[in-house]
Amino acid sequence: MNHNNWNWKYISYNIPIEDVINYPNETWDRKGLSSNKNITMKVVNMHLPNATGNWNWSLISMYVPIEDIINHPNERWDREHLSKNKNISMEVVKMNLPNATGEWTTLSYQISMEDVINHPNEKWNRYYLSRNKNISVKVINMDLPNSVDQWYWSCICSYIRIEEVIDNPNEKWYKNSLSRNKNINMKVIRMNLPNTIGEWDWNTISENISMEDVINNPNEKWNRYNLSRNTRIKRDIIDISLPNAVGKWNFVTIESTLEKLITEYDTLSVIKNSNRDNISGHKEISMYWISFKDRVGLNMSRWSNDIDILCCN
Repeated sequence: MNHNNWNWKYISYNIPIEDVINYPNETWDRKGLSSNKNITMKVVNMHLPNATGNWNWSLISMYVPIEDIINHPNERWDREHLSKNKNISMEVVKMNLPNATGEWTTLSYQISMEDVINHPNEKWNRYYLSRNKNISVKVINMDLPNSVDQWYWSCICSYIRIEEVIDNPNEKWYKNSLSRNKNINMKVIRMNLPNTIGEWDWNTISENISMEDVINNPNEKWNRYNLSRNTRIKRDIIDISLPNAVGKWNFVTIESTLEKLITEYDTLSVIKNSNRDNISGHKEISMYWISFKDRVGLNMSRWSNDIDILCCN
């Protein structure tokens, strides 16, 4: 088979690492493999006779499993990019890496809270800790004598686990930033948070809230356009009455999540069993489906006829 027309740089970037191991004679691109989020030292040390380019140790440092660093301390690790490795640990930071280059920079952004708690005297950066998705109130309230910068509560509110808000209602929470939190829920919105600043942003909340919260609280000021962008959107939401909602449904976003919808539901059954009169009232739906068939590069043969019927009735 002639593989010359394939872009091996992009294949190397996206391919499962098992495929590289099982097909070592392909024309792999080492820089692309360095960017592969599943890169391992097993692949780096393999004989890939037809591979092109050089290994990029900065990229490898950012993605390689921590165990590979511990087991291969003499490689040319890049500390700056190791700092960005989502599994970085103080065990690695404290190791002797004789051939490593650079400095530990954004370590606070990825480090576990357990490592911060167990090593309070390190030069933690409060700004990056504020953006750490594992940040906790326990760490915020700790004495970190050598830390630099300030706590950024707008960042903390955007990333912190919602359980931390529930358990610590008296902190200086920012409603606008909590609205951006991917796990925001109506329990927090309804809570008494006496020291909060700002107002709830219902446009942003609509993009992050669970569909159950929307269904159970239909009278809130939901934004239909942002609900359309919510990764947890369910078709049933379109049919319920949201009397105080603003904006219009954006059915074009269905295009990007169609595969998920087909997996989650039997799409053909949804269309066949829907209330035709109800759906036909949604002009946007009909117009969307009409143009959708011509634009989407998916195999729709098993249900395109039903869409034709839907749009024409």
